[in-house]
Amino acid sequence: MKSMMKKLYFIAGFILATTGSALAQVSLDPMITPSTFDANTEITVEYDATGTALADLDAAYLWIWIPNTQIDAKYNINPGSSNPSLTDNVKFNKDISNDKTTFSLTFKPQDLFADPICDATQIGMLLKGDDWSDGQTTDFITSITPLSSCFVA
Repeated sequence: MKSMMKKLYFIAGFILATTGSALAQVSLDPMITPSTFDANTEITVEYDATGTALADLDAAYLWIWIPNTQIDAKYNINPGSSNPSLTDNVKFNKDISNDKTTFSLTFKPQDLFADPICDATQIGMLLKGDDWSDGQTTDFITSITPLSSCFVA
């Protein structure tokens, strides 16, 4: 009887572990407005999380990077709630209306980096919960128009 219970606990734990990891990352791409932008263009990134596990998040944060570089984003901090004076800069606004749950954030990409990103041709981003274990979207890489000159405020 004990070995049967151990097997049941093992199977239940395995199912919970694999289900949890499947829910931890949601394949969801954002809508970016305007669709063509450079480092100094104000953009709005919106994720429609309706019907996903991410819709239940109380707070969500932007994690952003420049692919294939060592440029660090100023506000990529985990967990997000550990330093609100910084992470409030990348905290999404959650809206629940008309049976939709969306997360949106408006920013200029350059404002999120200490180093100039004027030469960047791509930018990566994802939406994440307060901590990685709360869930996240898959990586999203999009094009960004390089600038002819750099200026970092």
